[in-house]
Amino acid sequence: MYRLKSLLDETKTIYEKFGRKDITREHIAQVFGQKASSGGLSQKIADMKSFGLLSGVQGRFSVTNIGVNATFGSSSAERAEALDKAVKNVPLWVEIYKKCGLDPEPDTFWVELVEITGIERPESQTKAESVRKAYIEDARYLLPVNASKEPEKPDIPDSPSNTGARVIGVNPMPTTPTATQPAGGFRPIQFQIGDSGVTITDKISLDLIYDMLSNLKKSLDTQAKLNNIQREDNLAPEANEEENSES
Repeated sequence: MYRLKSLLDETKTIYEKFGRKDITREHIAQVFGQKASSGGLSQKIADMKSFGLLSGVQGRFSVTNIGVNATFGSSSAERAEALDKAVKNVPLWVEIYKKCGLDPEPDTFWVELVEITGIERPESQTKAESVRKAYIEDARYLLPVNASKEPEKPDIPDSPSNTGARVIGVNPMPTTPTATQPAGGFRPIQFQIGDSGVTITDKISLDLIYDMLSNLKKSLDTQAKLNNIQREDNLAPEANEEENSES
C-alpha cells in the first residue's frame, strides 16, 4: 500500500493536468509514466481510492473533493481537515487509532493486530512492524481530538500502587485563594504516573489526568491480553501430553 504523502503528490499532479474531469486509466498511466497494464499502477489507483483522493467506476476516474482540498485547500485548516478525512477513510487505520492511539506499542502491537483483523498470530507477528510503521506515517495527518469535548472517563485500576500511578498528596483546604490556589475552595490533588506528574488545578489539568489514565489502561489491557496468550501457549503442550497418555 502506498503512503498518503506520496499519493498526495500524485493527486496534485492529476488535478493540475485534468482538473475534475473524468479520465481513464490510460490518462493516469501517461501522467505517471507507467504502463496502463502495470500492477504498480493498479495498486496506486486502488490506494488513492481507499484514501478517498480519487473516485472511479467502470474505468473512469476523477479527483474527489478530499483530493482537491488536501492538495489545493484555500487554507491550512481546510487542507488539514481533508487530510484527516483521508486517513479515516482507511478502516484499519481507524480501528488501530481507537485501540492504540497515534503511537502503538511496538512490542505488543501484534496482539492488537490479531484482535482487530482476526489474522493468525504468526502472520500478525510477521506483519506487525511494517503495518505499525505505515500506520504511524499516515496517522500523523489526523487532527487532534477537540479539546472542548468532555473526555470519556476511563476505568481506574483497582490497585494504582501496582501500576506506578499514585496520589502524591492532597493540599489542605485553602481558606482564601492565592496566586497558586484556585478559587472555589477545592483541594488540588497531585497525580504521578511513572516519571510524569501533574497537579489538578483546573479542567485542563483534569483532562490531562484522564489522558494519562486512559493510556495507562490501554497498556494494562494489552499486557493482560499478552499474558493470556502466553498462558494459553504454555497450557497447549500439557493438554497434548494428557491426550497422548490417555490414548
